[in-house]
Amino acid sequence: MYPIQHEGKVYLEDGLTSPGPDTFVCHRCGKTVVVNKTDLCPNYAILRTGDGEDVRLCIWCASDLEREWMLSNGRTCLYLQEADGIPKEVTDWRGILRFKVMEYRFGRHNIAGSRTDVWFWGPDRHLWWGVLYGQNTQLIHCKRTKEKKDDRVHRE
Repeated sequence: MYPIQHEGKVYLEDGLTSPGPDTFVCHRCGKTVVVNKTDLCPNYAILRTGDGEDVRLCIWCASDLEREWMLSNGRTCLYLQEADGIPKEVTDWRGILRFKVMEYRFGRHNIAGSRTDVWFWGPDRHLWWGVLYGQNTQLIHCKRTKEKKDDRVHRE
């Protein structure tokens, strides 16, 4: 569903009028999304394209794009979710893409003071490693390792 411009007005294919300030059309899937202004975290992402244009994506397309980025590049930044100080999950910014932490270690860092290392199975069946620096953030830098889930099963 893409916007159609006619006589100065923008219409959507389903007959609705132009997305106003409270709605937008997802650049990737074409669905009309109502902007949630009451939630602390928005239900959309803004992506800058190669030509410098800013486009909006719904949270589902943003998660798909993050997953595709992980598969193609083998590196990404995600968020570490903890419960009672124990790392539990690695997620994307909205929590749609989720990976259970399989193993974790706490250590020291010369600048940040502390670090948390976690390992989890990624979307490509590879073991991923992530590291979080310091106590005042949830941002975790993740990297794919060479080990595949199928390899570990055969070794054990």
